[in-house]
Amino acid sequence: MSRSGKALVLSSGKLLTTGFSIVSVAILARLLTRDDYATYRQVLLVFSFASPLLGLALPQALYYFIPQSRGRERTVLVENLLLLGASGLVFGAALLLGGNRLIAEGFNNDALAPALLVAALYFAVMLPGSAFPACMMANGHAVLVALVTAGNRALALIIMVTVAWFYPTSLAVVCAMTACAVVGFVVELVLMFRACRAGSARPRWLGLRQQLSFSVPLGIASTASIASSLIDKTIVSARSTPDEFAVYVNGATEIPLVNIVAGSVNSVLLPDMSRLCAEGKKKEAIGLWQRAAAKTSLVVFPVLVMFWILAPDIITILFSEKYSESVHVFRVFLLLLPARIVYFGPALIAAGRNKLVLVAAISGLAGTVALAIPMMKFAGIVGAALSAVLSTYLFQIALMVRCIAREYRLSLVDVLPLASLGRSFLVAALSSAVLVPSLYLDSVGPIVRLGVFVPAYCLVVAVAYYHWGMVSKQAFLGVLGRLRVGRRQIETP
Repeated sequence: MSRSGKALVLSSGKLLTTGFSIVSVAILARLLTRDDYATYRQVLLVFSFASPLLGLALPQALYYFIPQSRGRERTVLVENLLLLGASGLVFGAALLLGGNRLIAEGFNNDALAPALLVAALYFAVMLPGSAFPACMMANGHAVLVALVTAGNRALALIIMVTVAWFYPTSLAVVCAMTACAVVGFVVELVLMFRACRAGSARPRWLGLRQQLSFSVPLGIASTASIASSLIDKTIVSARSTPDEFAVYVNGATEIPLVNIVAGSVNSVLLPDMSRLCAEGKKKEAIGLWQRAAAKTSLVVFPVLVMFWILAPDIITILFSEKYSESVHVFRVFLLLLPARIVYFGPALIAAGRNKLVLVAAISGLAGTVALAIPMMKFAGIVGAALSAVLSTYLFQIALMVRCIAREYRLSLVDVLPLASLGRSFLVAALSSAVLVPSLYLDSVGPIVRLGVFVPAYCLVVAVAYYHWGMVSKQAFLGVLGRLRVGRRQIETP
């Protein structure tokens, strides 16, 4: 399978998996009380915060060591699983020995302690299970990765929702989640060992040390980046009630489609930019990055405007009117979308400035910590959301823009294609006039409003892009051609 084919398969699998996750939290938000729902989300928060630190990017090491170790792939896999498994067992043991109570006290939620006891097994299997995608991809099984990952998430969705229907408590849901994780891990373990048949199953000390030395620097960078994106939720959890945390965590959601688009662009850009920089063609490299930003903005800005106006309906459909207060947090987090037009890291990584990406992530983390507490005193949980947004722009993006300008010998205003971005935003903002009537149609439900106004807005934006030459005629014909092909394939028996 070609690189583009693999990327398409993985993107499709990721989109499907993300869809299962959204459906899962949407249903659980309705079945559980806000306190129970908060407890469930806090368990996930603990794992999300701890996993990059405990995993130390060891799964990513398989992308390097398996292709480089043909004939002893199984040895490499066993060494990787041992390190990940030991890390997961240590953390699980820490929870069993009192860590669960410490975290529960820190999050002001007594119900979290028993849930974390059950989740200790979840952490113990999920960490070694995180090696599955890298192991299978390194052996050329992209389709299997997408199918198994989506299948595991679908199974978890069905089991957790069924349990929550009959036993609507956070502890029951966490038990179901843990059971599904164990089953999924057994399946993944069998598949990994089938994919890595060559070599001994006996680990080597040298191999363990090599994987650790490779992974630790990447793990530190990954930890800083993920911690920067989660620190606001952690602070809210520690300084508010579970009920307030439930409201916040549902609003503190970034649009999955935007991250998938930006991530796909990032995967395509980095190899080409690295090659151009190595050839001394930095002007061409930064031009490629800027063109990607301009094209991605054609999607990001309309999504920002549309979701801002329709935010009450979106939150109601996803989480029910019980979480209507989440709208304010959701709208604040929408302000992060312009920062996701294109990833800034590749422009620095391609130029060999990897450490600057880590510095920027740490800067964003420190900025959020510095701003969140005083802003929460001033504006409650909305203040925490504002701190995350301001920190991203003031401490993280601003630093990377300055570094990119210096590395590629540009002025600050020339780093981003501001004229193109401005035109995209202007079209998105002016086209929003078609959405205004939705604010006054209280007689119809939110699903009907979205069903009518979202297609209308997208059509107006598309026509405006075409009219002003922002999207070529060939691009429109290409999209229509793919739609016609897809329709013919569906209609063909």
